[in-house]
Amino acid sequence: MLNKIKSGNLSICIVGLGYVGLPLAMAFASKGIQVVGFDISQSKIASYKNGIDVTHEIGNEKLSQAKNGSIGFAVL
Repeated sequence: MLNKIKSGNLSICIVGLGYVGLPLAMAFASKGIQVVGFDISQSKIASYKNGIDVTHEIGNEKLSQAKNGSIGFAVL
C-alpha cells in the first residue's frame, strides 16, 4: 500500500459524506489520491456534484475545484 501511495496509484472509497466524511474525502483528494464518496442521500450527492457544500465544512469554491479533479460522488 505504501508503494501505491508513493506512486500516486491509490484509490479509496469513503462511505458517508457528512460532516466527517466529506472533509476526509477532500483531504485525501487534495493529496492526489483518487476518491469516490458514497452517501444514501440523493439530494446531498446532487448538491456536491453541483459544487454546493451542504455541510458548510469545505466551502463551495473548494468543492467545485475538487470535483473537477480526483474526487467523485455517487449514491448508495
